[in-house]
Amino acid sequence: MRYTAYRLTDDGRMPNHPTPLLVYEQALDVSGPDPTAVAETVFRRNGWGSPWRNGIYDFHHFHSTAHEVLVVVRGEATVQLGGEEGITT
Repeated sequence: MRYTAYRLTDDGRMPNHPTPLLVYEQALDVSGPDPTAVAETVFRRNGWGSPWRNGIYDFHHFHSTAHEVLVVVRGEATVQLGGEEGITT
């Protein structure tokens, strides 16, 4: 499975984490009538909390006690991660 790893540093406003950000392309086979349900099943099986559908925040924020997993199951998205000094992917 192909992925890109990014190391994001603390810029004084966004603390970031020493664990690298991993961006996977085509990580899940989401074929079928409801690709989002396929992704949600993977989340539940891995104990990744309560998934939600349709959208991400349009402002910079961070989670001080959790990691986040984002999945695009249809179409495409451009997201800036790591704050204003972070990466856009």
